[in-house]
Amino acid sequence: MPLPNIWEYLNATKGEYKQNAYIASLNYRGQDLSQAEIDSIDLTTGVPVYKTGTGIVEINTFKTKVYDVADEDSLYTYFVLTDAAFESQQASMKPYLRRLVKIPL
Repeated sequence: MPLPNIWEYLNATKGEYKQNAYIASLNYRGQDLSQAEIDSIDLTTGVPVYKTGTGIVEINTFKTKVYDVADEDSLYTYFVLTDAAFESQQASMKPYLRRLVKIPL
């Protein structure tokens, strides 16, 4: 049985580590045009017009803005902090962040 990649491990342990729960919670719904259905082509611009509600997927900000840890083409290291260390780091950065997401205990 192969070992999980980091994204699979992160999701499997989000109940055990607050850091992993936080990263796994950074989801939003967005449109993936490769999965969306084209309704028509705008005659003025030539740009496709997609059918409403098609191609809607869950996207994780960590994977798109930091690094896609599901990508197995490269070697990298992911450090998991203890909950106490994560909370300490989170508290130390709070003055520098406009919004801090509260992690449910």
